[in-house]
Amino acid sequence: MSISFSGITIYTTNKNLLANFLGQLLDVDTVANGCDVDLFYDGICFRFVNISSDNREKVVPTDLNFLMDTSEELEALIKKGRFLLYRKEELSREIIIEDKSGVFYLIDMDGRRWSFRTDSTHVRSC
Repeated sequence: MSISFSGITIYTTNKNLLANFLGQLLDVDTVANGCDVDLFYDGICFRFVNISSDNREKVVPTDLNFLMDTSEELEALIKKGRFLLYRKEELSREIIIEDKSGVFYLIDMDGRRWSFRTDSTHVRSC
């Protein structure tokens, strides 16, 4: 049997802000797709779909984990993330960066935690 992973739908209160920030951080383009925004990274499509702030409580907190090849790549990503937040004040009110022991966390406006690390042993197993 062959199964291919096609994508992840991210429900958010600000699809453009979140998708554009992640696109800039990861050096990939975002693409309008009808009312949604798509971001393609490493063969995976992340589709960002707006929900109203009244429905924000329906967004289940999620951890998304990404493994980096080297600690130098991780450090460059951390620096870039900090620079993007410094440059765009509206982002700093919506996205939080935490840098803890070789793990770079982004916490977005909907409570999702995007973690970037080099060591797969810190990723929570199923």
